[in-house]
Amino acid sequence: MSCRRIDHRRGLTLIEILISMTMTLVVLGAMMAAFRYASAEISKGRATIELSNQLRVVQELMRSDLEGVTVDMRPWAITAGPKGYFMYLEGPRRDNTAGTSPDGILGDTDDIIGMTVRTVADMGTTPGKEFHGRLNGNDVTSLAAEVMWWTGFDDRNANGVREYDEPLKIYRRQLLILPETASVPAADLAAVIQFFRNNDISMRWDGNQLIANSLEDLAKRENRFAHWPGVPGYPHVLNRAALQSVQLENLPGLDARFNGNDIMLSDVLAFDVQVYSPDAEIQNNDGIPVTPSDTQYVGIATVDLGAFVDLNYLNIPFDPTVPQFSTLPTLRSQLGYVDPIMGQVAVLDTFSNHYESNGIDDDGDGVIDQGTDGVDNDGNGAVDDNEERETLPPYPYRVSGVKVTFRAVERNTKQIRQTSIIHSFMPK
Repeated sequence: MSCRRIDHRRGLTLIEILISMTMTLVVLGAMMAAFRYASAEISKGRATIELSNQLRVVQELMRSDLEGVTVDMRPWAITAGPKGYFMYLEGPRRDNTAGTSPDGILGDTDDIIGMTVRTVADMGTTPGKEFHGRLNGNDVTSLAAEVMWWTGFDDRNANGVREYDEPLKIYRRQLLILPETASVPAADLAAVIQFFRNNDISMRWDGNQLIANSLEDLAKRENRFAHWPGVPGYPHVLNRAALQSVQLENLPGLDARFNGNDIMLSDVLAFDVQVYSPDAEIQNNDGIPVTPSDTQYVGIATVDLGAFVDLNYLNIPFDPTVPQFSTLPTLRSQLGYVDPIMGQVAVLDTFSNHYESNGIDDDGDGVIDQGTDGVDNDGNGAVDDNEERETLPPYPYRVSGVKVTFRAVERNTKQIRQTSIIHSFMPK
C-alpha cells in the first residue's frame, strides 16, 4: 500500500501583498487623477456656460439701450429742442496700453457711456416693457429713462488703486424721466447722493433742491446724472467721485428687481466703448489686419480705411485733417480735460447750442453770448459766425456706430470670456 504526499497551498507572502497593494494604489491614484481632471473640466464647462450667459444678458441690455436712444447722433443734436443726449467718456486706459502690462488679460476699463432711452412701446411699434424704479419706497414706471454705464470697485484698503482682491464691476444706473415729480429739498451734495441712493428718478440739482428732468432738460450737460458741480460752470464735467458714491449693490428682497440698482457684471477685465471712424487706417502686420486699438498697431502699411476706435487714440489736440475721433475734442468744447481721478479724458457728446444764448459767459472771455448777439465781435466781416461761438461740439462728426466690448473672468476656474455688440446709428 503506497502513501501519497498531500501538498498544502501556501498563503501570500508579505512581498506579494505589498506589491498588490502598490499596484492597487497606483490604479486608485490614476482613477482619482482622472476624476479630478474630469471634475475640473466639468467645473470649467459650467463656469464657461454661466459666464457666457451673464455676458449675453449684459450684451442684450446694452443693445436694448442703444436701440432706444432718443436723440439724433449728430453734433448740436436738434437745435430747436433736443430730446435727450448721448455721451461717451474715454479715459486714458486703452486695450493697447493695458496689453503691455504684466497682466495682459486686462483691457480698457475706464470708459463711461450715458444716454436717454425710450422703450419700444414709446417709439410707436411693438408694445414694450416699461422702465421700473423707486420713488419714496414705491414702484413707479416710465416709458423713458436716463441710463449710465460705468465701472467701479470696492476700495477695501482705501488707497485709490484697484488691487487683485478688489474685483472690478460694471454698473448700470437707470433713472426714470418723470418731469411731473415734485421737487426735493437738497441743501448739499450729501443730500443729493442720499436721494439717488434711495430713488431712481432723473433729477438736476440747483444747489438748493432737486428738480425732475424732462428729455429737453437732459440735453444740457449740467442737468445729467453725476454732473453735479464739482467745479461749477461750463463744461459741467461728470463728477467721477459722485458717480462712485451712488453706485449701489444689488438690494435684497423687493428692491432687487429694479434695474436701477443692478451690478451688471462682476470680475470685469474690460469694458471698452469705441466709435466708428470712417477714415481710421487699418494696417497690415505680418499678414494680420490691425486697427488703432490693437497692440501691434505701429504705423505700418495701410490696407483699408474704417474702424472702431477709442477717442483720442493719437493723443493730440483737435485737428480736422487727421482721422475722425482720433484727437482730443475741439478746444472750445472744453471736453478734453484732466479729470482729478481718471486723468486725461475725451468726451463725445451730442451737445446742445443753448450755451450760445444762456446769458452766461461760458468761455470766460468777458463777453456774453457773442455767437448770437448780432455783433461782429471778432471783426472778420461776418456776424455771429462759427468763430464767435462760446462753445462747440466736441467732435464735428456724425456718430454712425458704436462698439461695446465686455470681458470677464471666473476666478475659481480662471475662465475668460468676451463679447462685443456693434450698433449702427445710421438712418434706416
